[in-house]
Parts: sequence; structure tokens; C-alpha cells
Amino acid sequence: MPEIPTKVTINLDKFYCVDPHETKGSDGGGDDLYIKYVVNGGGFDQRYPDGNSSYDNVNVGESWDLNYPIEFSDSLVVSLYDVDSTSKNDFLGSTTYHPGDDLTTPRIFTTKYSEYKLHAHWAG
Repeated sequence: MPEIPTKVTINLDKFYCVDPHETKGSDGGGDDLYIKYVVNGGGFDQRYPDGNSSYDNVNVGESWDLNYPIEFSDSLVVSLYDVDSTSKNDFLGSTTYHPGDDLTTPRIFTTKYSEYKLHAHWAG
């Protein structure tokens, strides 16, 4: 009989903005962030915060406090996006977690124009 994978819970604590993608704009700059994530290689993305217009605005030196737990057993892919009202939303990077990964160092999301650090810890 095959072994049933043990589920683990990771808590996504916060994204820290080292360098935002958007530096100009009517809102004073900064990025309007949301994440999409895929649990265990599932066929579809889940979004946080929910809804097409929900996001959090973050600028250099600021944090987006998530405190968002996600349960998985094999893998978790987390992708970061910036809402863009005039064109396609900007992809700011992604990372993959596996049970037992070392979370003492934040994961870094970098593009040509931005850098974010995702802090997380194992719950429980």
C-alpha cells in the first residue's frame, strides 16, 4: 500500500520591498502586489488576496505583511505579481517550497526592475 504524504503548513510572513517595479505613478509609486500559488503541482493557480482588484501597495523599504498559511504535501509554487491597469500585470518572480526546506533565509524575487524578499516559516 503506498504511503500517504504528510501534509505540512508553511506560513508566508511578509514580502519586503528592496526595489519596487513601479517607481512613478499617480499613487506615488510602489507596486500593487498579489500572489498566485499552486499546491502539489495542481492544475490551477489560487490567488491571495482574492478577487481581481484586491492587492497591497508596497514601496521601497516597506513590507506587505501576509501572515498567510498554506498547507501542502509535495510542493508549493508562489508567484508574485504587480497589478498594471494599462497592460498585462507584471510578473515579479516565483519560488518553489518543499517540505523540510530551510526557511532561515528569505527567498529572493528579482527581475530587471525589482527585488523582493519573501519571509516564511514552518507552522506547527
